[in-house]
Amino acid sequence: MINLATLNKLTYGLYIVTSVDQGRCNGFTADAVFQVSANPPTIGICIKKDNLTHDFVAKAQVFAVSILADTAPAELIRHWGLKSGRQEDKCVNTEYKTGITGCHLITKDTLGAIECRVVNVFDAGSHTIFLGEVVSAESFSDGEPLTYAQYRKKIKPALKQTDKKGDAMKKYRCVVCDYIYDPALGDPDSGIAPGTPFEKIPDTWVCPICQVDKSNFELLD
Repeated sequence: MINLATLNKLTYGLYIVTSVDQGRCNGFTADAVFQVSANPPTIGICIKKDNLTHDFVAKAQVFAVSILADTAPAELIRHWGLKSGRQEDKCVNTEYKTGITGCHLITKDTLGAIECRVVNVFDAGSHTIFLGEVVSAESFSDGEPLTYAQYRKKIKPALKQTDKKGDAMKKYRCVVCDYIYDPALGDPDSGIAPGTPFEKIPDTWVCPICQVDKSNFELLD
């Protein structure tokens, strides 16, 4: 038996991963970021293949990881995690600096940023794992990093308060990671347009956070 809810026991941090394509920035809120080795210092990131940032990293062969502080507001995570770079420029109205790789390093509500050049790539089914050798790392402020457990307890409830225009259509919650599918927002990165009811989503669609299928979603009261 596989109880997918057990995956909730795994702990993660929460980050903003960015890359660049011909001067254009894009990024997303990520939890699958991990140090692979110390010599040379190497960071791994895991990105869904239909994510626009995946295309940027694959082409530019560089990425940056901005480390979110535990004081980061829900709106910052919503901006980078629930909006699509195919629809708008996520870097507008964001405080950042340009790193040596050309990637944007988010400087507000973060503790620091790490820049990497891709040195290896692994196919992971729906995702790709990129390994990057660290070429730059700097701190922006003191404090504690935001963990995924803190996100679920403190920030996730705030993200559930979405636009009232979605109230006419039912929202569904992933029982594994607590992601809320809001019809008003859709899932543009996966080709699901805003305004699409959950019942109309193709059966091939998976949760954009933990990748389980539709059968692992429950109707919100």
